[in-house]
Amino acid sequence: MNFARVVCLGWIACFAVLPTGCESQTDGSFSAPKVLSDVPGQTAFRSLSAAQDTVCGLRLLDSRPVCWGATWGINPPNEAFTELSVGGSSACGLRSDGTVSCWGNPKSSTLKTLDFGSLQVASITATSGDGACARLSNGTVRCWGQLFSESQNVTTDITLMSDAKWGPVASAHAICALRTDSSVTCYYDAPGRPAPPSALGAETLAATAAGSGMCSLLNGHAECWGEYASQSAVPALQQFKQLALTRIGVFGLRDDGTLAHWGLASDGDERIPSGESFSSVTGAAGFVCGLRASGVPVCWGGGQLGQADVPAALQ
Repeated sequence: MNFARVVCLGWIACFAVLPTGCESQTDGSFSAPKVLSDVPGQTAFRSLSAAQDTVCGLRLLDSRPVCWGATWGINPPNEAFTELSVGGSSACGLRSDGTVSCWGNPKSSTLKTLDFGSLQVASITATSGDGACARLSNGTVRCWGQLFSESQNVTTDITLMSDAKWGPVASAHAICALRTDSSVTCYYDAPGRPAPPSALGAETLAATAAGSGMCSLLNGHAECWGEYASQSAVPALQQFKQLALTRIGVFGLRDDGTLAHWGLASDGDERIPSGESFSSVTGAAGFVCGLRASGVPVCWGGGQLGQADVPAALQ
């Protein structure tokens, strides 16, 4: 993939690539996607992760992380990672040897990475609060820190399950993973949160840190529950290969690269750039980004636009 330039619309894309020049819009209206800036070749990314006011990416050249926005005044480690996850107060990277490094707010409890002994980490996710969860090579999911943004509870080490095969993923109020029998198990910040449908089976999960919403995919069929993710609105008789959950609803990626939208914003379909085809889709809060086959991302969304200085590494 080659991120030669960024095509964007919505606050997060401007925030990510431009120190100035974004027009403020507060009424949720949008024009066509606009090429805001050419990104130098040395800043091409193979993946991006975003949460709240922070964006981090793994450079295509060497898989080393670059972060901008609210970076907590800390430079990311100068080393390569295979996976990257940004949370509310920190970010974590997974090394090729199955070990983890986390960085961010100096007060973050996430930075105290657990000792996993001889076990390798298969997947890492930074949570909406000040915590992280790791799925280990034996299927155990262990979490530590302040796991949820609206909870002050801090855990030094908690085991959510011992037979996970995929995940975990984190919303603002839940952490969920798939068990070996393809069932979904979730850990919540408080009683009464929306739970997955009974007897739900899944192959992958998608969540949004903006609320309690979560969706699963099984044989291309989407099953959704919680905030911003009403099951009643899921398009009938449509199959998807990936989902993105946001404050403006759910975006489903079809096999042909086109997107379907359902959920909160009635004008969600109008916000999808016309004539575009994507290989993957992601989103958080009020924005969505689709990745073209060429590696160029197209981003759009709703709400108030914001900006941040582009770090020196991106100039």
